[in-house]
Amino acid sequence: MTGVSLQSVAVGYDGEAVLESVTASAREGAITVVAGANAAGKSTLLRVLAGLAAPMRGTVRWIGGIGGGHSIEPAGLSPRRRAQRSAFLPQRIRLPAGFSVFEVVAMGRHALPPSRSRIESALERFALVSLQDRAVHTLSVGQQQRVGLARVAAQHEAGGLLILDEPFAPLDLRELHRAADWLRAVAAAGATVVLSVHDLGLASRLANEVWLLADRRLEAAGPAGEVLARSRLERMFGAEAIDLALGGVPPAEARLPEAR
Repeated sequence: MTGVSLQSVAVGYDGEAVLESVTASAREGAITVVAGANAAGKSTLLRVLAGLAAPMRGTVRWIGGIGGGHSIEPAGLSPRRRAQRSAFLPQRIRLPAGFSVFEVVAMGRHALPPSRSRIESALERFALVSLQDRAVHTLSVGQQQRVGLARVAAQHEAGGLLILDEPFAPLDLRELHRAADWLRAVAAAGATVVLSVHDLGLASRLANEVWLLADRRLEAAGPAGEVLARSRLERMFGAEAIDLALGGVPPAEARLPEAR
C-alpha cells in the first residue's frame, strides 16, 4: 500500500510559487479530494504529487507501497517505476489518434506484466466493450474520458496510488456514478486515492478527507465534514454560491422575476 506525505511543499512554474507551505497526508483506504477555486493550484499540486514535477521547496514522499515499506520521493523515480506504483489521469487527456479503444486501454499495462483480463475488466467497468474497436479520435469527449479512466483502471494495482485531475468533468450523471463507485471500491481495497474536484457537493459526498486550497496556501486539510464546514465555504465563495453547490438549483418558479 502507498500513502502520501507532503511536508512544507511549495509548487509553481518558472520560479514563481502558486502554492506555499503545503503540509498534508493522504492515507491508504481513503479518498482524498483536492478542492479550491480555479487557478488555486490543484493541477500543479497533483503533478508534483505524481512525481511528474519536483516541488520548488519541501518534500513529497510515497510511503510504503507494493512490495516494500520504505518511503521515496516520486520525482526521483524513473517513469517506468512511477507507473508501476501509481496511475495518473491528467485533466486534459491526450489520447493517441489512430489507436483503438482497446489499444489505448492496454497502454495502461506498459510498465506492468501483460494482462488481457485486466484490460477487458476495465473496458467492462466503464461500458466500453461495444466501443473497443473504435478509433479513440472518433469518440465524444465523455467517451474519451471513460477511455482514460479505463486505462488508469487497467494500470492500477491493488494497494497502489491513484491520482486523478478532474476525472468527472465531462461525464454524464450515470457515468459519474459509475466512476465514483469504482473509486470507492479501489479505496476500500486499500488504494490511496487523490483527486481534484470542482463540485463541492460531490466532494462532500465522495471524499473521506479534503485538502482545501485558497490564497496560495492550504486553507484546511482533514475529514471532509470538518474541512467543508459551511461557515468556511461561505467565507471563501459566498453564501449564494454555497447554497447552489450544496443545496442544488432552486425550482424554476422560484427564479422567475415578479410580474410587472
